[in-house]
Amino acid sequence: ASLTSLSPSAMKSPFVNRYFFCWRLFSSFIRPLLNILHSCVPAAKVHPYIRILFQGVMLLCVLLFMESCSPTRRLTEGQYLLKSNEIKNIPPKVSKEELKSIIIQQPNRKILPFLRFHLQMYNLPSDRRLELSRARKDRNLDERNAKRVAEGKEPKSPKRTRWEWLREVVGEPPVILDSSLVHSSAEQLSIYLVKQGFFENDVQDSVIYNRRGKKRVRVEYRMSWKAPYTLDSVNLSTSDESLAHFIESNFKLNKLKVGERFNMDDLTAQRTELSAFLRNSGYYRFNKEYIQFEIDSTLADRKVLVNLIIDPPTEVSEGSPPGIHELYTLDRIIFNYTLDQSGVMDTLVIGDYTFVNTSLYPLKEKVLIQNTFVRKGDLFSQNRLDLTYRRLIALPIMEHARIRTVPKGGQKIDLLIELTPAKRQGVSVETQGTNSGGFLGIEGNIVYRHKNIFKGAETMEIKFNGGAQAQTLLTQDAQNNQYIQAGENITLNTVEFGPSVSLMFPKFLLPVSQERFARSSHPTTSINASFNFQQRPDFRRRLASMYFGYRWRESAEKNHQVNPLELSVIRIDKSASFQERLEEFNDQFLLDSYQDHFIMASSYQFVYDRLDKEGRKNDINYRARAEFGGNLLRLIYGRTNVIADSTGSYDIFGIRFAQYIKTSQDFRFYRKIDSRRALATRFAVGLGIPLENLNVLPFSKSFFGGGANGLRAWRARTLGPGGFFEPVVSYDKIGDVQIEADLEYRFNLISYLDGAIFFDAGNIWLLEPDNLRPKGDFQFDRFLGEMAIGGGIGLRIDFNYFLLRFDLAAQLKDPSLSVGERWIFQPKNVYNARIDEFNEGLTDGQALLRPYSLRLNFNLGIGYPF
Repeated sequence: ASLTSLSPSAMKSPFVNRYFFCWRLFSSFIRPLLNILHSCVPAAKVHPYIRILFQGVMLLCVLLFMESCSPTRRLTEGQYLLKSNEIKNIPPKVSKEELKSIIIQQPNRKILPFLRFHLQMYNLPSDRRLELSRARKDRNLDERNAKRVAEGKEPKSPKRTRWEWLREVVGEPPVILDSSLVHSSAEQLSIYLVKQGFFENDVQDSVIYNRRGKKRVRVEYRMSWKAPYTLDSVNLSTSDESLAHFIESNFKLNKLKVGERFNMDDLTAQRTELSAFLRNSGYYRFNKEYIQFEIDSTLADRKVLVNLIIDPPTEVSEGSPPGIHELYTLDRIIFNYTLDQSGVMDTLVIGDYTFVNTSLYPLKEKVLIQNTFVRKGDLFSQNRLDLTYRRLIALPIMEHARIRTVPKGGQKIDLLIELTPAKRQGVSVETQGTNSGGFLGIEGNIVYRHKNIFKGAETMEIKFNGGAQAQTLLTQDAQNNQYIQAGENITLNTVEFGPSVSLMFPKFLLPVSQERFARSSHPTTSINASFNFQQRPDFRRRLASMYFGYRWRESAEKNHQVNPLELSVIRIDKSASFQERLEEFNDQFLLDSYQDHFIMASSYQFVYDRLDKEGRKNDINYRARAEFGGNLLRLIYGRTNVIADSTGSYDIFGIRFAQYIKTSQDFRFYRKIDSRRALATRFAVGLGIPLENLNVLPFSKSFFGGGANGLRAWRARTLGPGGFFEPVVSYDKIGDVQIEADLEYRFNLISYLDGAIFFDAGNIWLLEPDNLRPKGDFQFDRFLGEMAIGGGIGLRIDFNYFLLRFDLAAQLKDPSLSVGERWIFQPKNVYNARIDEFNEGLTDGQALLRPYSLRLNFNLGIGYPF
């Protein structure tokens, strides 16, 4: 209405005409579409903030689509928007990604294959709008500053307007074709091919204009090349004969392989590797600047001769012959605490190590020796010095460490290790928001830490934890006599608190032999004991637990953890209504799940993490865990002729103990598209097998689906098992088998704000058929059809020290529905008939269930989901 009331002269404006057309498009097509979608999402079903967010996302998508129709509208005559760069006829085994990165002028970035979001944000405000908003803001600022000056206050500096912020912070100016940069890029591509062995090559550039008259161009770089040169031989040349003999005997030029294509990158890598090898073999003064390569390409048959030349040293010790690279050995290794020494200079010598001022800080000397990987008389090794530094600084009691090398006469080096200890004790108060499977809450901790409790860098932590959380009721509301569905009427109805004590030793405790593991594996031993009290509307739970375990590092990427003993005692006092509800189901599975448990288990976990190295396109993370519970107890009871109860089970302390085998695998793959975009995938499977003594997995050991870090279209423990259907979700859903796959496309919007588009698939199942949960068991002929699928969008706010995540997900496929109705676009006649039948059986005062509608779930999380 506001647009149609404009004057005829105003309607002739191109700006107004374009937006008038967009408004007509929105009114005639997009708005009815939104109304149809809204009709699928009744207001009574969805929280208001989800409805508003949903409408806003839809409208934003519409606006971005309309804006994307004219990304070149602000270009002047003769200017062309660079749409893409294309490289044709790339030689074999040459990286296309590296070639594209060499091109100087890159197109505007995209967050989706069809959407240049940042360019659209740059174009959204017109120059006239920027001028008006700037003038208005300056005028208001002048008025405020005049008042501040009159009051004797400092005037405020001007700030960006919202349109300036949109253009300068969010937006990205259009990349306008520059022919000089195109020619320079072609030259750089040719140079790169030479470095890859294609000495005879030519790169021609051409600009291809859009045929439809739009001011967009794409640049094509077409390569022509002849056969590459291959490596014929590698010769080592140096005036230092002893060094040449040492290299030929102990080092293999594995980067330079005869017969393969010449590659300058291989030469650079070989230079770095050889220099590091010599630095770790005693050549203290050596660096890669001494290594030169001389390339002879005049041989026949396109072959290259490489001469590896090692220049003589520029600095030698007094009395040493010139031209010889010297070997250095370690002499004294001195530890010194950088504290206020007050004239105290006591010295203690233990074997190869000297300790100064040890009385100033009571850390056992053997702890420092255990974490030091150099000894007196060793050849100098930079790797061992770096490892020593990392291990010393990793000790909780150390605030700072520094290793200085002091060369002496006779090719010897003294090491001075200066240590600055941290405070030994401290008390802290921690508060935080929590998100457990999609249920929000608050939590606080009072923590006492001692970082050197036994003078061996052992860490003791005493913590008292308390918090409140929102949890879905598992029973019906007795007061209102209404069925409570998962996710409705949830308040902070769960309170829990309890103390815990943990000890961490920077070594293996008995019975593990210290000599069986290398010190470089960073062995640690952990002991933890805790008690937790939880009060929920449905039951009261008390959990006492203890575990004892070892952890060590096989390499920088491989970690192991073994817990020989894990003990848990769980006591549950159920409310009368909850007990009645369980008895009403008459389900032994549920009755056993909510009984007192005693768990004695052992576990092993292996982690392969290749996420730390910079510049890598593909990263992976793999976690495998195996857990065995109650098997040793069952064996002992069976061998001691203890009489079992009527079910053939044994108990300890009056509690039937759990017996099971459980394993889980989690594989994650991360593909870095560029510096601002990435693709993350996860595949996880789990299997738990309950054994004789307790025919179900303990509740805490069972698998569940849904939640902020799983299938985000479902709330935690509301999915499955399998194809089981129930009109009212009245208890937590758990299972023995889990399969889950996740795909997430992540992209940067502005410096601190990222977006995501994701899809999740998976479910949980029971191992055995259950009459009360039909289609809840795992069957190979139907499990694929019972995979739940959800998808959605997300925003992530990066605060550097933590990441706040918002995800809105929709249920695209619900396996609890009948075949033919599971997908969101299929009719729901059978489901609605079931709901009508269920509603007819309700008595007065009970809330009616609603027909099927689009199901959305909003998640608030901390950190990435995977």
